[in-house]
Amino acid sequence: MKLPDVEGWLTQAEGDLLARCCEEAPSGAIVELGSYVGLSTIVMARTGRFIHSIDPHEGTMHDPPIYPPSWDKFKNNLWLHDVHRQVIAIRACSTEVRWHSPIAFLYIDAEHTYAAAKADYEHFAPYLMEGSLVGFHDYGEPGCPGITRYVDEELSHLSMVALADHLIVLRGK
Repeated sequence: MKLPDVEGWLTQAEGDLLARCCEEAPSGAIVELGSYVGLSTIVMARTGRFIHSIDPHEGTMHDPPIYPPSWDKFKNNLWLHDVHRQVIAIRACSTEVRWHSPIAFLYIDAEHTYAAAKADYEHFAPYLMEGSLVGFHDYGEPGCPGITRYVDEELSHLSMVALADHLIVLRGK
């Protein structure tokens, strides 16, 4: 399916892989960490699955901020693409969210550092189901070496399911 006309950093190949992961993931929660203005959220919600989208939407954490707060654009994009009923938006930093449900697909595209990727994964890993999938966006992206380093050093015990441009998908358990 063609990517929606929404601002973001997702290639067609990455969007196709995200959709495939949502379609093929076992029954359970689909959790997205980092959504910006909703491009990946919309792609995943179009599969008919419910998406738990976690992002504080406060803009980037840089000083000065590179991107402004994104909540209003995010909400508007969900309505414009008629997926607002498929998305459970949680406005919070991912590691502050108290999670208790089995996760079928965990998609991590939040802060792009080694420490943040590690904290995100470790916070949600206890809830990964048997046969679950874990995706990391910006894997192999020169501007985000922490993602690649974390996946290669800390998650080498997980098997790779697919790689599309800068999206790697691993088998969670």
